[in-house]
Amino acid sequence: MGDGYRTYAHLADVVSLNVLRGMVTDQNDMPGLDQSAFERTRAAYLIPCDLKKIDVGGGLIHGDARDFREDASTRILLAHRATELTLEEKEIGSSAAFGTVDVLIAGQSDGLRRQAFPIWRQTFRVCLSMICGCWLTILLRRLIPVPSSLRKARGPGRCCCY
Repeated sequence: MGDGYRTYAHLADVVSLNVLRGMVTDQNDMPGLDQSAFERTRAAYLIPCDLKKIDVGGGLIHGDARDFREDASTRILLAHRATELTLEEKEIGSSAAFGTVDVLIAGQSDGLRRQAFPIWRQTFRVCLSMICGCWLTILLRRLIPVPSSLRKARGPGRCCCY
């Protein structure tokens, strides 16, 4: 990816341009918006970025993928679809399975490992106590101190490792 800034946009609850166009009026005393406000909105929708996620389910609160046909964003994700994307929509963007990750800026630490370690440590303390005499148990016993409360709870003669 190289150095520099990365941009992400989530266009949630955006109206389709077709619906918005129907709200344009040149009468100041009527509800709606003028043509210049419509054009500013359209231009804002098309500001390019590295990753743009767009809610495109249709209607008043989800846009229309076709509104982004001219979008120059690097990657466009089309979300909030109850059905598969059409061929036309696939030319504009793509969908993503739940849990899919796009890395814009790679992290410098491994948070998952840091969160998983306490669970791993507790799990293997219990399991390894059943494999008394195993070289791995002895090694881990030295690396991971066992609290005295755990040693006492096992009672004498229950485990040769502690």
